[in-house]
Amino acid sequence: QKIRQLSLSEQFFSIILIVFFAVSVATLILVNTQIDEFVNAQMYAIIDRSQQVVLHGDLLKNTESKKEFGYIDPNITHYLIYGDNSFITNSPENPSGELVAELLSQTRLQKVPQDHYKLPAELGSRLYTITRVNESTNLVSTISVSYQNSFRDILLKTIIWMILILLGINLLVLFLWVFSIIKPLVDIREYLKGVGKPRLRVLDLNREDEIGDVARAVVEMEDQIARQEQVKMEMVHNISHDLKTPITAIKTYSESIKDGIYPYGTLERSVDVILENAERLEHKAESLLLINRIDASEDQPLKIVDIDMQEVVSKSILSLVVVRPEIQLKTNTRNIFLPGDYEAWRVIVENLLDNALRYAESIIVVTVDENGLYVYNDGSQLDESNISALFRAYEKGNDGKFGLGLSIVDRLARKMGYIARAQNARGGVIFSIERGVVVKPETRSRTRSRYKKS
Repeated sequence: QKIRQLSLSEQFFSIILIVFFAVSVATLILVNTQIDEFVNAQMYAIIDRSQQVVLHGDLLKNTESKKEFGYIDPNITHYLIYGDNSFITNSPENPSGELVAELLSQTRLQKVPQDHYKLPAELGSRLYTITRVNESTNLVSTISVSYQNSFRDILLKTIIWMILILLGINLLVLFLWVFSIIKPLVDIREYLKGVGKPRLRVLDLNREDEIGDVARAVVEMEDQIARQEQVKMEMVHNISHDLKTPITAIKTYSESIKDGIYPYGTLERSVDVILENAERLEHKAESLLLINRIDASEDQPLKIVDIDMQEVVSKSILSLVVVRPEIQLKTNTRNIFLPGDYEAWRVIVENLLDNALRYAESIIVVTVDENGLYVYNDGSQLDESNISALFRAYEKGNDGKFGLGLSIVDRLARKMGYIARAQNARGGVIFSIERGVVVKPETRSRTRSRYKKS
């Protein structure tokens, strides 16, 4: 828990040092336990080579001189023991009685031509080898403890230095690798601190790994934020202008009627103009409120049931057909039921129809099948480079206006588990709401009368 309170670089270095220490201790323990076996094997090999020199010399021909033992290694003592328990040795000192007794005892007990032994601790723990020369003669060779310990110490120091050098190199490589990770992360952090402020430098890490992906995503995110802010500013300006126009008309015409002047000739026609501008204001306010309400309830799931799409489409057409009566509206709903929320489907269909009526030249076709909803209009085709942005809030349409309708459609569709798409078709454009990850209905009951308006 405490290590999480450190910075990322401190965490890395702490973990590396802990691992370095643990590996070093474990390696030393392992080496220390294995090195004794290795040293013993090397000592026995040295004794064996020394015995071969003795056995291939003139010792067996002339046993009266110690010089016949060949080269006298000060670290190795040879004992040539005969069947009558007499012996000769190249040792400058007379061996103790206990040592001689131990060697004689082992020579009598040994059944194989050659074997290796270790003296008891009270006799110095020296290593020795007994080699049978003939039926009555044995060559016993011991090696000094000081030589044995010296060899062991040199070997252990060499191994320790090698381990330290290797671990040091690994530690240096790890430090460089950690630094290569920490530095770009610090650069990304500093870059994020400057989001929304004038840029003094760009974030260019020139990396193709995950950190490079994060850096590019951060730059792209900032570009999108800047673009959205710019679009929102334009949106506010546009909405302000759109709201000001009907408000000014309502105020002007109301004042004229109050003064007894009818701008459109009659009182009824002048009041109709005021009502039309009031409806424009109401529609814009409802769109803004609806998109805010969708955002606020993003984490609240809709109650999914089977919806009669023929009823939804019919009611939506009935409320919008008067907008452009010259447009031919065709439907192909075939009594299809789709999972979803009734009001959400109603808003989706109305917004898609409203968008189609805005751009259609002569015909609109609404189709519903088991896969979803499709609305075709024979208006001008979409800019291919801008199709992906159509369903974003505050985006300009082909006519330069900032509509919220398609953004509302996309958000409600996703809440019900559908995907909103737009594509160019022969002679027009198709907007579709197709099944994506469809939410399982809570109940499969057919819903008609439940959503009928009074």
